[in-house]
Amino acid sequence: MKILDRFNGNVIFELECDSIKECILAANKTGADLIGADLSGADLRGAELRGANLMGADLSGADFMGAELRDADLRDADLRGANLIGANLRDADLSDANLWGEKITKTPIYINAGLNWQVWITDKRIKIGCQIHSTSFWEKASDNVISQMSSDALDFWNKWKLPILTLAKEHQKEDK
Repeated sequence: MKILDRFNGNVIFELECDSIKECILAANKTGADLIGADLSGADLRGAELRGANLMGADLSGADFMGAELRDADLRDADLRGANLIGANLRDADLSDANLWGEKITKTPIYINAGLNWQVWITDKRIKIGCQIHSTSFWEKASDNVISQMSSDALDFWNKWKLPILTLAKEHQKEDK
């Protein structure tokens, strides 16, 4: 199996193995530099990638469900369409990562503690479940708009609106 550079196609890491996941895990275990790796669409469910250097990697469409990404360097990585449900992103550097078709400039706030849906707050948007909108959209959305998102969305929003918007506004303030 080969891990290729997303920009020039050069081989970054190569190992005889049965899957790209196995190859990536071996590369990370040996401390291989995976900067700019093309890992789009990779199945990395439950992968142990603590401290991995994936800066600038193409991770679009990759499945990181339950993966350990603590302390990983994901700066400038393309994560559009990646499944990050249950992934541990604690202390991961997501600066300038592309999560939803736009670069972020601050590491997002991620909330998944007993809520019905995951909440992501970036410097520009709020994602709740599969709904991604600007903070001003969420502030102004009527009960009717929210209730059309899911049968229990309005109950969730009424309970969590204030804390989510407060966090978002604080996180989205310009650094001085």
